[in-house]
Amino acid sequence: MAAPETSSPDAPEPPRNRRVRFHAAIDRLAGAACVGLIAATAACLAARAAWFLALACHFRVQYLLVACALLIYAGLRRHRASLVMGSVATIALALHLYVYVQAAWPAPQPAAEGPSLRLLLHNVYIDNRRRPTAIDQARTAAADVAVFLEVDHAWVAALDALPLPHRLRIPRDDGFGIAVYTRHPILDHEIWQLDDNGIPTVCLRLAIDGTPCTLIATHPLPPVGANYAHARNAHLRALAARLHAIVGPVVVAGDLNTTPYAPCYRDLIANSILRNAASRRWHPPTWRAHGPLALPLDHLLVSPTIAVVDHRVLSSCGSDHCAVLVDLRL
Repeated sequence: MAAPETSSPDAPEPPRNRRVRFHAAIDRLAGAACVGLIAATAACLAARAAWFLALACHFRVQYLLVACALLIYAGLRRHRASLVMGSVATIALALHLYVYVQAAWPAPQPAAEGPSLRLLLHNVYIDNRRRPTAIDQARTAAADVAVFLEVDHAWVAALDALPLPHRLRIPRDDGFGIAVYTRHPILDHEIWQLDDNGIPTVCLRLAIDGTPCTLIATHPLPPVGANYAHARNAHLRALAARLHAIVGPVVVAGDLNTTPYAPCYRDLIANSILRNAASRRWHPPTWRAHGPLALPLDHLLVSPTIAVVDHRVLSSCGSDHCAVLVDLRL
C-alpha cells in the first residue's frame, strides 16, 4: 500500500488560506479602530469634565477619516460585526462632522473698504536650526506686520535684519518670548499677564495708514498636564474678557495651543467679538502639518469689521509650526 502524501513544510500557503488570514487581520484592525472611535467620541462628549478628556477634541479630522474608513469596511464585508461597526461609524461621523462644520463654516464677510494689512504669524521654535530660512521666508512674505513666537535673544538678533522699522521684542529662554515687527508706527503698547505663570501677552495700538488697529500677540501654555491645561483655559478666558474693553478693529495672533474644536476655543469665540481668519479655508493644520496628528494650533482672529482677503499656510522652515500669512482689509 502506498504511503499517504504529506505536505512539505516549505510548500507555499494555499491562496485561500492567505485570504482568510488577511481578512481576519483586517477584521481585527477594524474592531480596534471601532473601539478607539467609540472611546474618543465619548471623551469628546465629556470634554468639560476633565482636562485629559478635552485633549480628544483636537483630532476631529482624524476621527472623520477613521469613521469613513469603517463605513467603507462595513460596505465591503457585510457581516454582522461589520454592520455594527458601520452603525458606530455613522453616529461618530455625524457627531464629529457637526462640530467640524460648525467651527469651519465661513463667517459673513464685511464690506470693508479701509486700508489693507498683511500679517505674518510664525512660531519659529526656539531651537530651530534653520533660522536663516525662516527669516528669508519672512522677508519674502512682505508682511506689514510680523509676529514671531518662541523667540530668545539669538532669534531677536537675527530677526532685527527684517526691513520693518517699528519693533517690540520680549525675548525669553523658556519658549514664550514674543517679537512684533511692523512697517506701521506703534502708537502705544501694554504687556499683559493673563494667567499666574508670568507668560507675556503683547497688546499694541498701531496706526495702519491712519486707521487705528489693536494687535494682540499671545502664546498660552500647552495643555500637557492638569495645571498647564487650567492655565491655558484661564489665559483664554482672561483674553476674551479684555477684548470687550477694546474699541475699533482688533487682530489676535497666536499659537493658542488649542484647535477650533475644543471647548476652550469655542468659549473664547463665544465670549469675544472675534472670528477666525482661517474659517474660509476650513482650518488647515499648522502644527506638524504633514503628519498623521496634524492640528490647527496657530490662529489669527479678527473683529467683525475686518474683511479677510486671503489666508495661507506657509512652510515651517525647521519649526514644528508652519507660518501663517493673511491679507486683511480694515
